[in-house]
Amino acid sequence: MGYTGGPALGGFKIEKSTDGTNWSVLAQTISTTYSDTGLAPNTIYYYRVSAFNTVGTSSPSNPASSTTLAGCSPPASSDWTITSNCTLVSNVTAPANVIVQSNVILTIPNGITLTVHFGQYHLLVQPSGKVMVNPGGKLSS
Repeated sequence: MGYTGGPALGGFKIEKSTDGTNWSVLAQTISTTYSDTGLAPNTIYYYRVSAFNTVGTSSPSNPASSTTLAGCSPPASSDWTITSNCTLVSNVTAPANVIVQSNVILTIPNGITLTVHFGQYHLLVQPSGKVMVNPGGKLSS
C-alpha cells in the first residue's frame, strides 16, 4: 500500500462496536498495529479503521470482527468443578480444590497464571480430563 500526493497522513482512527452499528472511537494513532485489552469474555467485537490528515477523514474500512474466548472463573469460596472446556482469560487463584471432570479441557494461555495453594488444596483431573498449559502460561502454588 502506498500514498502519493496531497497532505501527509496524520494517522488512523480505530473504532469499536459490540453490535456493528453503534461505533465509538477506540484510538487515534500513527501506528499500524494496535492491541485492544480488557475485553469481556465470550463477546463479539467489531472494528473499523479510517485514515486522516489535515484535509479530513477517509470513509471507514469494512468492519472486521473477532470473538473473545468464553473464559471461566472459580466460585468465591468452594471447590471449583470444571464441567465444560474452559480457557482462563485472567489470572486466577483457586479458593479451594480444582476438579477437571472427564472429557473436559482446562487451558491456561500465554500470560495467564492459575494459582492453587497445593499445601491446602489439590488439582484433580478425572480420567480423560486435561490441563493444557500453553507456552507462557503458568500453574503455580
